Amino acid sequence: YQRRVHGKQNSKKIRSCLMEVRKKIFDCQTRLKELRLYATGEMSNECYTVLAKFFQNMIDNPADEKMRTLNKANPIVASKVMTYPLMADFLLELGFVETESNKLMYLDDN
Repeated sequence: YQRRVHGKQNSKKIRSCLMEVRKKIFDCQTRLKELRLYATGEMSNECYTVLAKFFQNMIDNPADEKMRTLNKANPIVASKVMTYPLMADFLLELGFVETESNKLMYLDDN
C-alpha cells in the first residue's frame, strides 16, 4: 500500500514539475516572438528559426533534460544564435542558466 501511495505522490510531483517546465517553455516561445518583432534589424530569421525549433523540442520532450540544454559551442547555435549578444541576455532573462564552463545553457526546472 505504501509503495502505491508513494508512487502516486511521486507521479503528482513529476507531473507538477513537467507542467512548470512546459509553462516556462511556452513563455520562452511567446517572448521570442515578441523579441522578433522588436529586433528584426539585429535578429535574423535563422536565429529565430533555430530558437523556435529548440523551444518546440523542449515542449515535445519536457522531461528530457538534454532537450532543455543549449550547447553554445554547437556550430549552428554559435553562428546563428550566439553571434547576437542580445540572445544570451534574452535566454538568461527567461530562466536559462549558464554552466561554469560557459559552454552550455539550460532551462532550470526549479
